[in-house]
Amino acid sequence: MNKQNHKGSYTGECNPKNYSRNYEIRRAPDDKPNWFFQVFNNKLINLSKRGAFNIVAVCDSGAPEQIVFSIPYAYFKDHILPYAHLEANGRYLFNINKETYEFNWSRNVKMDGREFLAN
Repeated sequence: MNKQNHKGSYTGECNPKNYSRNYEIRRAPDDKPNWFFQVFNNKLINLSKRGAFNIVAVCDSGAPEQIVFSIPYAYFKDHILPYAHLEANGRYLFNINKETYEFNWSRNVKMDGREFLAN
């Protein structure tokens, strides 16, 4: 998948600070080179029925300098979902490189996370 900047066409869909409408996932600080996450397809489907939302990844959660990425579901649906691998148990797995902020979804689908920094 090409690394293209598509964020502009998806901005303003949902306030990333309104966590009650978003799919929020968190990772505590650790000494690994990547943050590892999973999102569940059934939760994505249920949230999409209620309207626009963001997938919010909170990295180094609780630390003084936590990092937050906010990906509009519409972007995920258009640019990640068609290419990422859905695990047999209904999960999409991904990691975020702590140095480059590059997202790597299952099956080597990459995107530049800097475009989605929320803080």
